[in-house]
Amino acid sequence: MTRNRRWLTHGLIALVLTTTFAWGGDRSVTAAEANGTYRDGKSEIKILSIGRGKLKVEMNIVQPLDDGSASGEATIENDVVTFVPPDTEGCKITMTFLDNGSLKVESDARPVDCGFGRKAPPDGTYKKTSSAKPKFSDG
Repeated sequence: MTRNRRWLTHGLIALVLTTTFAWGGDRSVTAAEANGTYRDGKSEIKILSIGRGKLKVEMNIVQPLDDGSASGEATIENDVVTFVPPDTEGCKITMTFLDNGSLKVESDARPVDCGFGRKAPPDGTYKKTSSAKPKFSDG
């Protein structure tokens, strides 16, 4: 193999590996995949794509000793949703769409700081129970 061919081959391999690792794991979620109702026990999350990287979200968190709700607009980038409930400080809820159709929810604040009860954290893995357009409590 000539020196130039070897250089070209090694360059192409490096490019393929770099591209694979730089973009690996990020996947875009379609509106059809995102829209619907998700449940974890008695807790429920409703999501509706409203376009331009925005989602309408309603969370109703029900735990044995407490409950709470939050609704508003969230942003989505690839498969990760960022939701900051209105009228809260220091609360960010991250939701990740998993390959199996579930939704992994994590909060970086205490439940009460996110508008939920003290003992009603939203964290968990929610299974999609309906792909129908959800009906929200605000109409």
